[in-house]
Amino acid sequence: AAFKAGPGQPELVSTHPEVTEVPIDARDEFIVLACDGLFDVLGNQEVIDFARPLLAKGTAPQEVAAGLSQEAIDRGSTDNVSVVVVKLGSGPRSPSTRMRAAPAKRGAGASRAAVSSSSSM
Repeated sequence: AAFKAGPGQPELVSTHPEVTEVPIDARDEFIVLACDGLFDVLGNQEVIDFARPLLAKGTAPQEVAAGLSQEAIDRGSTDNVSVVVVKLGSGPRSPSTRMRAAPAKRGAGASRAAVSSSSSM
């Protein structure tokens, strides 16, 4: 009941998900799906810079997700830190990075996804 808004106030928690569709192509390496507890303390590029080398050397996506969660906690995140990493394709193909992020939604229950690929936008 602590998240219930008073009369005339906006709700703090929405039961309606924010959904953004982003086409995935052969250049995309991985997807990081995470709630705002991660993105409150790490930027999109920091998430990619953390995950890419680990995935490139064969670290399991579950371990990368756990590492990102721990990094967020170590940086002082006090929010929910849920992270899922999905490896796509065969991995990095060049040093250049293209990063796309779904629009950020601030507030309780917000989440984002970063998609990393190996060519410029």
